[in-house]
Amino acid sequence: MTANDTNWQRLFEKYDIVGEVNRKEYFDITATQIKEFREPRLMCKMDFKESVAKPFRDNELSILAIKNGVYRIAKTSPFFEIDLNKIEQIPTRNFHLPNYIQTLDFENITSESQALDAAVASGMLKSLLKEDSFLTVRGRRYTSEMEIKIKRNNSDDFQSYPIVSVQIEVDGGYESPTRLALIEAKMGRTNNMNMRQLVYPHIYFSNKINKNVNTYLMFYETGSLFTFIPMNMVNEVPSLNYSSAVRYKLTPPTKASHQTIQHNIILNAPLIDVPFPQADDFEKVLFGYFKVAECEGTEEEIFSDLAIVPRQYNYYFNAIRWLGLVKKDGRGKPIHLTSLGEQLLELSELDRLQTILKIINLNPVVKYIQEYPTAPLTEDLKAKYKLQGASMYPRRKSTINAWLNYLSSKLEKSDLLL
Repeated sequence: MTANDTNWQRLFEKYDIVGEVNRKEYFDITATQIKEFREPRLMCKMDFKESVAKPFRDNELSILAIKNGVYRIAKTSPFFEIDLNKIEQIPTRNFHLPNYIQTLDFENITSESQALDAAVASGMLKSLLKEDSFLTVRGRRYTSEMEIKIKRNNSDDFQSYPIVSVQIEVDGGYESPTRLALIEAKMGRTNNMNMRQLVYPHIYFSNKINKNVNTYLMFYETGSLFTFIPMNMVNEVPSLNYSSAVRYKLTPPTKASHQTIQHNIILNAPLIDVPFPQADDFEKVLFGYFKVAECEGTEEEIFSDLAIVPRQYNYYFNAIRWLGLVKKDGRGKPIHLTSLGEQLLELSELDRLQTILKIINLNPVVKYIQEYPTAPLTEDLKAKYKLQGASMYPRRKSTINAWLNYLSSKLEKSDLLL
């Protein structure tokens, strides 16, 4: 069990939370009560289904902020289920940055804010909104009074959430003569997310201004792919509108514009004293690395922004550490970039992926997997890389194959190779 699982279980028992919810349909808990056991900012961060603490999962409960320092626990599931297959079916349109732009590199987008700025500068946003707009909202603020309703589990009834002075954050708000477009940006795709991130800002600004408010979920994927999915509000019920979703690709002004540059980077084999990787989703490995570049922090602070279960935070940290890109200087110290990690940030996306592939291929176990894909691992390699145990090698082999498939797919599909 994670720290959140254990401490929420203690809170559930101390305040008879399940009994209170059954009696009056909700239980309001304060940050002061939560802090008896752990910091509220860590305990209440449940942005994805994967990060929901076990006592909530076991009792089909959720938690949402309703005031500054007050949270409501109820029998609701405030998550969007995101259909990734529908996203794949959306036709892609190409855009490129103007030739005069020098401070944005279409080949090296490593943060949500860079992705949003590239969407504006390339004309994607104008295509999406069908008119010019200006960035007028970005960052955090507190809501005024408003009400949110979410359907109770297995019921047509709604649970009310009276919201006042709750902190919200907007990645980008773009105002045009007719509307305000709010965009929640994500690095990488996820098959679910807490609807709070879209619904709270949407209702707040809908109450605040006398223009239409349109809210979008935006995914940025490796390969310069942007997906914008509108959120609909019908009879106070939010949903994602795939039929109006669009997908764009950022391309070079000319196919010949990319040149692989020779960089004086010394590559070493992955670290032998770090656990062999067990983190299959390489895009999450990559975006976890970018997150460390943005802000140093603990495993929980870095990886809670990704849709992975908390017990996997350390797996993904060790995967990036195995590549030699990040480290920490002791227990409780923040994760930060190594010299190699800093150097790779300066590379284009294509060169970075190719360099990471070279690093992976320096490992003798990886070489063995590729040369003898169906053979058991030799005893000397098992001992040297601590891969003893019946399931150890097959699981780690699965991770390496997933990484190699991801990287080869991205490199083969890249327009930059043309």
